[in-house]
Amino acid sequence: MNCPRTQPNSVPGLFSGVESDHAAVGMSRSAFALRFSVLLGESPIRYLARRRIARAVTLLEGRELSIAQIAADVGYESDVAFSRVFKGQVGLSPIDFRRANNSTKQTLQRS
Repeated sequence: MNCPRTQPNSVPGLFSGVESDHAAVGMSRSAFALRFSVLLGESPIRYLARRRIARAVTLLEGRELSIAQIAADVGYESDVAFSRVFKGQVGLSPIDFRRANNSTKQTLQRS
């Protein structure tokens, strides 16, 4: 999976990547990735991408930030890369997801 590097402090509580986290726990990069995968059932990169997209979903549902702002907030340097990963995981582009979510909210408010 292609996942760009996290910008510092972009997603509170999420690790910055195998490049730095393995040293923080005193393990080699490969040992950290293996241990992480065994314990959580997915690689650190997949975990980070999934958590980033989950956070993006929350931001798309709750605020009127631009797609570029959300991409940056969840750690992507490019809104194009973010949109590609988002669509791959969610099945809709971020714009289509926001439209569908807003449409559902309006329908519920009319009821």
